Amino acid sequence: MTLYPMRVFIEGQTFIVCGSDAFDIERREFHSIIIHPGERYDFLWTSPNTTDRRQYMFVAETIETRESHGKYHAAEAILEMVDYKLYATNLNPSKASDVNCYNFNCTVLNCPPQYEAPTTLATCITFSDIKNNDPIREKEKILGNRVDNEYCFNFGFPGRNGTTPGSVNAREFIFPSVPILTQPNEETTGCNEAQCSRDVCVNAHT
Repeated sequence: MTLYPMRVFIEGQTFIVCGSDAFDIERREFHSIIIHPGERYDFLWTSPNTTDRRQYMFVAETIETRESHGKYHAAEAILEMVDYKLYATNLNPSKASDVNCYNFNCTVLNCPPQYEAPTTLATCITFSDIKNNDPIREKEKILGNRVDNEYCFNFGFPGRNGTTPGSVNAREFIFPSVPILTQPNEETTGCNEAQCSRDVCVNAHT
């Protein structure tokens, strides 16, 4: 499942996203995040101030529409409220219900291009709409008061037709045919820097 983006949410709840990939970002409320392979997000969730419920489902669901395949592809975990004493934890709960967009802020973070939100009431925003709140962006606070190098990464997402590969700077990762660490001379896959432009090339190196 780590090959594919996942939409992460807590059943019927919203949370505050405060960081991404070890950098602080401006805190905002969302009802779900789409996380692509290799990404990391930090978020804060405060459980409801009520004792009428013992557990909530924490869900990571693939982002294709359920109607397209008639199946529910998700990983689930149970968040148990320790102060709730009335009923035992249900270890085999029914499928998690999504947030009610009539009552909550239904905003999805990190939507890829052409992504359709789970409901027409939801708002999709991309990561470029998020403001960096990390002090390392203030170059006067960086040692030496200068930035040595800046790099641009162009992330290409798989297309809807299923033929456009995911890539970074027009380089698609493929798994090596041999162990690179012990047999580096036997791995011949690599990108020709002179030819690798808009046409995606493949590479076994991250």
